[in-house]
Amino acid sequence: MDLTHILDRLSEPTVLLFGGLLVGVLFGALAQQSRFCLRAAALEFSRRRPADRLPIWLLAFSSALIATQVLARFGEIDTGETRQLASPKAFPVL
Repeated sequence: MDLTHILDRLSEPTVLLFGGLLVGVLFGALAQQSRFCLRAAALEFSRRRPADRLPIWLLAFSSALIATQVLARFGEIDTGETRQLASPKAFPVL
């Protein structure tokens, strides 16, 4: 996906601001509608009484996991630079 035409018109911080705002509003609306709540899903799981929150959370988590793996497989994201996956020796001790 080439977004250079957008960056030509707007600065990078502005694009990031509007992108974050769009994702936040969409997630907020969908989370409100589906009653997405990690804490409630964890309680349902621990009580061994799955209701409506656990399947929604599992769907969101598995979708994010699969999308990340697909993007990494096709070279759209570089996980070598990811801080959580890097070895401890990759970062200097402060």
